[in-house]
Amino acid sequence: GLGFCWGAWAIAKASSEGVDLKCGVGPHPSMKLEELVFQGHVEVMLDKVSMPLLLLPAGNDHPNLKPGSEIIRKLEDKGGKCILFEDMIHGWVTRGDTDDPVVQEHAENALNHAIEFFSLNL
Repeated sequence: GLGFCWGAWAIAKASSEGVDLKCGVGPHPSMKLEELVFQGHVEVMLDKVSMPLLLLPAGNDHPNLKPGSEIIRKLEDKGGKCILFEDMIHGWVTRGDTDDPVVQEHAENALNHAIEFFSLNL
């Protein structure tokens, strides 16, 4: 599945609850719903994800969803991956200013990473 922002949470939540998904991709992921709405813990939920998950965080996304975090290390052990777009802000893929050539390039790169990840895991 492909989920932008909280859509990444929906994919991760489904996998953590036993939905048989092959893989998932989350550009500018947000997992806040797990805590704010469901009073759960992001770390616990993501520990239960049973598929390869590619996260593509922006520079201002939560640090626990960036390369080097414990969460990302655990996802990598399951075939997942994380690619940081440090110079982008949350939402750049779907609502970034594509008149800016840098934003356009990074949005295209994110989607190309998603296509490549799906090609490897589907």
